[in-house]
Amino acid sequence: MLEAMNIESVNDFNPVEKIGGEWMLITAGNGAKVNTMTANWGSIGFIWGKPSATIYIRQTRYTKEFVDKNDYFSLCFFSKKYKKELSYLGSHSGRDENKIEKVKFDVNFIDGVPYFKQASTIIICKKVYAQAMKEKSVINQDIVKRYYDKDSMHTLYIGEIKQSYLNK
Repeated sequence: MLEAMNIESVNDFNPVEKIGGEWMLITAGNGAKVNTMTANWGSIGFIWGKPSATIYIRQTRYTKEFVDKNDYFSLCFFSKKYKKELSYLGSHSGRDENKIEKVKFDVNFIDGVPYFKQASTIIICKKVYAQAMKEKSVINQDIVKRYYDKDSMHTLYIGEIKQSYLNK
């Protein structure tokens, strides 16, 4: 059962731990087709007077096509027991297989936005900004050497957080 997050729930939500340590799924699509990817780069905060989430997707990721084509995306967080499934979803492409079916996750929709029934926390975001990162804009070029191959820079997306839910 989904329950809208109240202020006490939000206060217990540690985005650094959730995104960096437990990972999240970035999911977009429609009733006909959905794709997802595991991510541990991102942030949750406040910009332009609104609560927001920032995500980063490499140009080569199949999920990028879905985020680009849709106005909304979801961020889904899971209990640690799903780490194996999240690892699989992050290392296999939806271009090649139905990876969501393979890990036996159930896709549901909130106002047309896909999320996973197995998620413990769901954040629904409206896309408000997208920009391809540029190598020349990275001040510390050691970062480029460490994290990027040729043409593999991320696109940065900011999503206004429209809804958030605890799955009980």
